[in-house]
Amino acid sequence: MIGQRLSNRYDIRTELGRGGMGVVYRAHDPLLNREVAIKLIPPTLLSPETEQRFQREAQLVAQMDHPAVVPIFDFGKHEGSLFFVMPVVQGTNLRWFQREGGLTLGEVIDIGIQVAEALEYSHSRGVIHRDIKPENIMVVREDGARVRVRIMDFGLARGASESRITKTGTIAGTLSYMSPEQVAASGVDHRSDIYSLGTVLYECLTGEPPFSGELQSILYRIVHELSLI
Repeated sequence: MIGQRLSNRYDIRTELGRGGMGVVYRAHDPLLNREVAIKLIPPTLLSPETEQRFQREAQLVAQMDHPAVVPIFDFGKHEGSLFFVMPVVQGTNLRWFQREGGLTLGEVIDIGIQVAEALEYSHSRGVIHRDIKPENIMVVREDGARVRVRIMDFGLARGASESRITKTGTIAGTLSYMSPEQVAASGVDHRSDIYSLGTVLYECLTGEPPFSGELQSILYRIVHELSLI
């Protein structure tokens, strides 16, 4: 994709990263003369149902306006792949931010407040993230040393959360942050995001998530040991 033009508009420049739900590129939008980030989801991860769901949620997120929520500028399809266009976000994700310098108690509290306020905003508009984890929380240290947070992948997480466990029984990403109802495949609402935020903050303070270990052990403990957190 590097050097190509996507959807007859976006000039792909570099790859920013890749994961289980596709590849993220840095691109230039000549129409508006700005740099953007584009997440490309391959056809192998799509079905007619997931495409419709991605589009519905992209429409909801595009109407959101909150300083801690990364917006969606554009949405479309290119050669069978879906793409989401977003701003290029400064900083690093919370996972790397912790590894590079650690967090003070005050910073953990500040991050928790900012994420909670963003979730309250999204929940009031009927948008549930479903995949709150350190990799989806971008952090930058501003002048004056205060940390500022932005949440990534609003509108994408519902599709991403449908296949967290691979056919071989290994964890495909973020099982440790899933709520009991997500593990049990029962009804998911805004409380799942709150639970996931709690596990992220727990890890910020202790250095590891509440539950870790073998797959079946994590599944059992998430569902049956909630009262221990």
